[in-house]
Amino acid sequence: MPADPAITVPALAELQRAFAAAVFARDRDLPVPPLAPGPVTPATALAVHRTNTRVGFASALASAFPAVAALMGRPEFEAMAWSYQRTRPPACGDLFFAGQHLPAFLATHLAGTAEESLAGIAALEWQIQCVMVAADPAGSLDLEALAEVPAARHGDLCFAVSPAAALHRAPAGTASLWERYRAVPPGDGPAGEVPAATVEVEHLLLGRDGGRLALRRLTAGEAALLSAIIAGEPFGAAVDAGLAVDPDLEPGPVLASVVQRGIISGFRLRD
Repeated sequence: MPADPAITVPALAELQRAFAAAVFARDRDLPVPPLAPGPVTPATALAVHRTNTRVGFASALASAFPAVAALMGRPEFEAMAWSYQRTRPPACGDLFFAGQHLPAFLATHLAGTAEESLAGIAALEWQIQCVMVAADPAGSLDLEALAEVPAARHGDLCFAVSPAAALHRAPAGTASLWERYRAVPPGDGPAGEVPAATVEVEHLLLGRDGGRLALRRLTAGEAALLSAIIAGEPFGAAVDAGLAVDPDLEPGPVLASVVQRGIISGFRLRD
């Protein structure tokens, strides 16, 4: 049946903006009349799109933040996800990026509550997501060439770090909570008690090992040393940074450990 010539149809861009606004709002009708009579009204079609958008978004978010979802429980997590979705609607069709701003959202909305530590868990889970999809290193460390560097030049070594590696600073106990609840499906209630926020921190090194996450806890001195290496500082300066935090730090074993884990992907000598 041809469209009613009396019906005015908005321009495509205007229609798309109106449709997105209607989908993400609670009570807003799509301001477009039906182009032809049919069994499905615009309000019904909009309700279907709205439900699919919210449920799909919450499911994608729960997959990326399993520990947060488990600790909140399904009903509370879904309600939070829909509120976050209205505040930060996805900027693209790839829902991987949907959780980019969730840690900051939770930090703002849970500040001063008994559950504010969930923001720290969300920050760790987002960092894990980034590590797991990061590019592989462009090359591998040439150990024979490294062994030939004279001892007098060790302080001038600048190391390339794998893109799939990151340092993360989190409230103390965050990694243990993530390890405990990452595989717990969200139920109708919280899976466990959310611990009180703490001013103490833990330092974590995240990487990949055979396609799986590799998580290592670091001392403050080790974190300072590796942070300087990642920032591009020569090894001598990185050692100084680590020793300034922990005078008992042994830099050699720390470097050997990250080399063994594939965190270091190359080197050059500072001019």
